[in-house]
Amino acid sequence: MKPNVRLDDPQVGPSVSYACSLGDCTSLGIGTSCGDLDAKENVSYAFNSYYQINDQLDTACKFPNVSEVTRTDPSTGTCRFPIMIEPYYGGAAHERVFFLPLVMAVAITMLSVL
Repeated sequence: MKPNVRLDDPQVGPSVSYACSLGDCTSLGIGTSCGDLDAKENVSYAFNSYYQINDQLDTACKFPNVSEVTRTDPSTGTCRFPIMIEPYYGGAAHERVFFLPLVMAVAITMLSVL
């Protein structure tokens, strides 16, 4: 995550909407395995879904100033962040790649209508 981005960054809302429209945010609904995530985790899940569905392409991680790739698994409790492919880092041990965004309080509002 980029710590210098403000929570009210105007890029977060449209980026989350785009990610959910082309990704799979169904696990974020009330009563689902990821229904208890906070706003920050909801955004992370939405961006990760989009990133994974797009085969972890670099271009799928280009949400302006609000996203970055991490090798740390952001899964919590019953909510597992899906991995569509296992990346290969030439000779290095295989590690999973996840997509984490920066957050904005407005994002939870956008996700709550899903």
